[in-house]
Amino acid sequence: MSASLEEMLGRLGDEPNAIAAEIAKAGITAVRNEPCDCAVARWLTHLGYEKVAVMLAEDDGYTVNTSTEFYELGHDGPIPNFIRAFDNGDFPQLEVTQ
Repeated sequence: MSASLEEMLGRLGDEPNAIAAEIAKAGITAVRNEPCDCAVARWLTHLGYEKVAVMLAEDDGYTVNTSTEFYELGHDGPIPNFIRAFDNGDFPQLEVTQ
């Protein structure tokens, strides 16, 4: 990867609907409440990152871990707000259908 994890995450969008649109544009579907299969993790995997997990650590907020990088998203902001909305079922078009 030539861009850092922080730079790549910044390309997702500045609000939850924009993030959902970017993920949908990539053709990604995901699983709610699953750190390794959530929409953001699958989007990063689609871009070539390996061993991606997006987790909520109570004190630090959301974190993104890959095989080579770690990034703290915090509790608030576009991506944490998107993750909460996705996990609550607000973007059914992005959910894996079984």
